[in-house]
Amino acid sequence: MTNPRELIETYGAWVDHGMQKWFLDHPRAVPAYPMAEYHLGWRDQALVPSKAAQGKMLRPVLSLLSYKIFREDLERIIPLAAAIEFYHNHTLVFDDMQDGDRFRRNRPTVWSLWGIGQGINVGLILGYLSEEFFLDLLNHDFPQEKLVSLTRAMIDTKLEVAEGQSLDLDFETKSSVNPSEYLNMIGKKTGALISLCTYGGSLLAQDNPVVAEKFKDFGRRLGIAMQIRDDLVGIWGGKEQSGKERAKDLRRRKKTFPIFNALQHLKGKDLERLQDYLRSSEEPKEETIAQIITSLEQSGIRAECEKSANQLMDEVFATLHQIGISQAKLGPLETFSRHAFDSIGTLRQVASPA
Repeated sequence: MTNPRELIETYGAWVDHGMQKWFLDHPRAVPAYPMAEYHLGWRDQALVPSKAAQGKMLRPVLSLLSYKIFREDLERIIPLAAAIEFYHNHTLVFDDMQDGDRFRRNRPTVWSLWGIGQGINVGLILGYLSEEFFLDLLNHDFPQEKLVSLTRAMIDTKLEVAEGQSLDLDFETKSSVNPSEYLNMIGKKTGALISLCTYGGSLLAQDNPVVAEKFKDFGRRLGIAMQIRDDLVGIWGGKEQSGKERAKDLRRRKKTFPIFNALQHLKGKDLERLQDYLRSSEEPKEETIAQIITSLEQSGIRAECEKSANQLMDEVFATLHQIGISQAKLGPLETFSRHAFDSIGTLRQVASPA
């Protein structure tokens, strides 16, 4: 099975079923639990069971595919895949509150419906459920030393993700951001969790720590490429593709990959306009947003950023090719990784000049 959609429908469904089963087996008369199910796409706004707007399950599938390269008994690693997906959603709930986002997956966010207080409770529950599922790995006969290494990796990942989010928020008020600062931030915020997926799957499946480290590096590089793609969608994706406000990142004056490049390469009035806009605290004007987007397109910055993201994706796979695993075994992981990158959002086309 190599088709990404089939992988999500099969492997993703296994993990999703295990996650839902926990809620069915542990009924609690506490409002935050159905709210958590709403965020996960299992209930509607009235908290009635539904099947709408579920996540893409990219991280669980990456975990399973990294394991499957070496072993076929995928049921043993489902607890890790579910733990990672719960933690990912934990970060999304808090990210929505920190960024003030009112929509995710084309639906109102948890905090926008039920307030910051309940949003915090939902985020905490999803985080604790991540730990609950992670502990279930103890029931699957993995060597103790591997579970200790994986526990340390999970703790380090959680610290890195929090550090990355803190840096991201800090960058919004900094006057400048250099290349190493930016890459360090997205390596933590996005790369670390993708890295845990591929590292965890490979670590539990085979006994060579060097191979597991290669998979960790592969995952981090993939996460960085995915974040750069997300930065592009944050300006050129639009709500219809991303489920978020059009040019959301630009409206929030976030220094993302395109803006960072613009600050380095724009000149004259275009640069002054962007700098003034980033320093301003006034409500964004549609005219200014349109002018900045036009300058990013006409100067070639958008095209260069897209080229950089695509080149990085091509380089991502070089890490795995160094291990000596056959292309037949690596193929499904590579195909799905490309799908994970492409599925972040469709970029709007730029009109050709007359």
